[in-house]
Amino acid sequence: MGNTPSKRPRPEEDTPPSPPGEGPFKRLRGLADLHKRSQWRVARKLFGVERDLSASGCVETSVSQCDQTHSVGSSSVSSLGNLRDNQRVLGTPVRRETCVSQHDQTHDAESGSVNPLVEISDHSKVCMSHSSHHVPQTSDCGGSSSALNESTTENGNSRNTSPLLPHYKAFHYSDCVLQKGCDGGSMSFSEIVTLLDDPTIDNDVDIFALMDWADRNYYLHDEFNPELLFSEEVYQPAAVSSESELDRILNKFNDDEDDEDCSDDDGAATDSLHEKVSKIIRTWTLEEKVEFNKVEKLLQSLKTVPGLSELPATARGLIRSINPTSKVIDLDSGGQYFHFSIEKCLSVILKDIKGTHIELYINTDGISLFKSSRFELWPILGRIRNLKKVSHIVFPIGFHYLKGKPKTPEYLNYFVDELEKLVKEGLKVGEELFTISVKGVLCDAPAKAIVLGIIACNGKGSCTRCHVKGKWSAESNRTYFDEDNAAPRTHEEFLSQSDKNYHHSVTPLVRITSLRFPQSIGLDYMHLILLGVCRTLIYLWMLGKKPHRMGAAGRREAIFHSKLLASWAPKEFCRKPRSYDELSYFKATEWRQLLLYSGMVTFNYGRISASKYQHFLCLVVAMRILLDPKMILIQSWVLFARDLLRRFVQQFRTEYNEDFITHNLHNLLHICDDILEFGSIEDSSVFRFENFMQFLIPLVRKANGVLKQLRNRLEELFKNDLLFKQTTHHYFENAEFSIPHADGPLIEEVKNPQFKRLKLKFFEVTCSKGDNCCTVKGTSGEKVILIENFFKDSVTSKMKVVGRKFVERQSYFTSPCDSSLLGIYKVSCLSGLKVWAVEDIMCKNYLIPASKNSFVAVPLLNSDFTLD
Repeated sequence: MGNTPSKRPRPEEDTPPSPPGEGPFKRLRGLADLHKRSQWRVARKLFGVERDLSASGCVETSVSQCDQTHSVGSSSVSSLGNLRDNQRVLGTPVRRETCVSQHDQTHDAESGSVNPLVEISDHSKVCMSHSSHHVPQTSDCGGSSSALNESTTENGNSRNTSPLLPHYKAFHYSDCVLQKGCDGGSMSFSEIVTLLDDPTIDNDVDIFALMDWADRNYYLHDEFNPELLFSEEVYQPAAVSSESELDRILNKFNDDEDDEDCSDDDGAATDSLHEKVSKIIRTWTLEEKVEFNKVEKLLQSLKTVPGLSELPATARGLIRSINPTSKVIDLDSGGQYFHFSIEKCLSVILKDIKGTHIELYINTDGISLFKSSRFELWPILGRIRNLKKVSHIVFPIGFHYLKGKPKTPEYLNYFVDELEKLVKEGLKVGEELFTISVKGVLCDAPAKAIVLGIIACNGKGSCTRCHVKGKWSAESNRTYFDEDNAAPRTHEEFLSQSDKNYHHSVTPLVRITSLRFPQSIGLDYMHLILLGVCRTLIYLWMLGKKPHRMGAAGRREAIFHSKLLASWAPKEFCRKPRSYDELSYFKATEWRQLLLYSGMVTFNYGRISASKYQHFLCLVVAMRILLDPKMILIQSWVLFARDLLRRFVQQFRTEYNEDFITHNLHNLLHICDDILEFGSIEDSSVFRFENFMQFLIPLVRKANGVLKQLRNRLEELFKNDLLFKQTTHHYFENAEFSIPHADGPLIEEVKNPQFKRLKLKFFEVTCSKGDNCCTVKGTSGEKVILIENFFKDSVTSKMKVVGRKFVERQSYFTSPCDSSLLGIYKVSCLSGLKVWAVEDIMCKNYLIPASKNSFVAVPLLNSDFTLD
């Protein structure tokens, strides 16, 4: 192995390294079984310590005692291997004369077992006389002395007793003697240090703990010379001044001891500092997904700073990497799979939650990790539906990686197996026992066809809700549906697979008893409407062919107007509006903003025909009703939205062409059914699942071993309590002011503390453009105002706002319903300064420029405040 320096040098910087071919490295040359990097490093370090201890205080009988406490058999290994706390056990301090008899009591010669749980007696009560007989050592480290390396077992067979036998899982240290300077006496201790065959040993923090013990606890002599370790001379350790000092040294064996127990207060402060710095860098590394080589460069630089020399040297040591127990499995249908576990995730998410029952949403979809590859990752993700406190958290269940798309839903078997067990037995978290059920499976149309084992979404009978039969259009090269009242599909038909043209395999999801097919398979409005219907319409107007495409002047006006929108957009929008020049790059949230807010203004004023605009408003009004958490509670509004969507589908045939009624447009007829099943189509959308998938992409750095990389990174995040902090939601318990100032404006008689920001339950209001338009209650009806200041009344302690109201306010459209019923107004002409109470604020508005002197105030939906 050559002269390989250890990761961490000894405290003596001028200590020369061992010459090549000598020292402990030659002795370790034959230990090929110690193949792990960490085991080699520990072996190198601990071997030097063993020679130090043997040379500096071990008596001849210590070797025989060592042999009697150790066995080649596996029984002794397993008994030591069960000690998982600190990988160390301290034996009882004993007199040299009684050492053999005590070891005999803890050692079974026939079974070869060792009882590591030897009672530790009071150090201060045991005092022994120092023996002048020492174990002879050879100068050649590659050789062995008869006392150290060979002994005879009870059956007469010789065996190697080298402290680093490859088949041992423990490093055994013979009795060491530490001299007491007070009376010239000595104390003898039997020590066993175990190196478990456990994934946690691949951890630089644990390894450095062992190295620290080797470096500091026993190398106390000011004139220590490491060459003495490998010579025939006997090296005597430094004297320990008192029993309390000896206790301090021995206490450092235990990682769980607090720093305050040590007499060195400065050391405790240093340990606290490097632990804090380690935690900061660890969190930064995992959250920002920093490359390990960059982290290690930072660590090497910080280790030169006084007080930070104890920082880990490697990124794996910093983040406490472990070898996960979950295995990557090769599937018969192709590809690989590994299961992360529902129980593992829910045990952390629900640890502070009170309740008895949880309902889950399940999602799966394909994602490409590399731009120029056909391989796809298909995660199985979950989310709790009925507990508001944790409903925003998405957790991983399993991952399938393969070339192309799955041909069968076989990869769902491992998820369903675990779910069946949890449904049957429940989930115990602390003192709470939760029952579990699956409320729905949420996927886009292609993924839904795969997980259900049914015909693809471009098939003639692909509708999951009804028995409609599609037709093929050779002109447009697509399947379209010209029937609106086909018979609905039922749960019994799905289980019996009576429609042979519809089913092509049996899905494992049928084993989930809480699911009702097809009602429990949600229609995701993100893919169905935003990326489907809405994008189709705008493409027809902006990029399509005549007669559907807008005129050149209309397109220029629409693009110009779209460029004005960004400066007026509220901060609740996760993406600022972009110019319509970039339509092909729009994301789902941008299509959502266009459909629910700016589209009704941008495409008005003759830029498209009046009939097309009224047709578009049917979709806008229906979606604003279905996405409003208050309006869906009123049955008449839900029925009105259903009628609008049916009218929209029927008029699409006349305004455009019947071959545009594809799978997405046809399912507008069924999406209102999800209100009855799930309560809200916003809650049953896949926005949060899609966001979590984007979080997964940076976890994979290369194309080789994708699932192993993903597994290791997720385990690191999980171990450091960072996995479930990746998704956030905006929610404020109480109204509060922030950012004090004294710039005004104020009403003349008002002299109170002023603020620039107000946080309400679902949103924030500021004095800045884009975030200062609200609707407030008034005695004469609703008023749209622009806020210019906030203050707190020093007399009544009430929170108030200063602003101006729009004097002129009227409905923006009257068909298909009056826009005032939706809170949408066309406003102009501001009044003078007025004061309103904070509790009078009803909602926040998106103020959209309509003309030179007028605006359209569109209320933000509550779903915008929680949409990531």
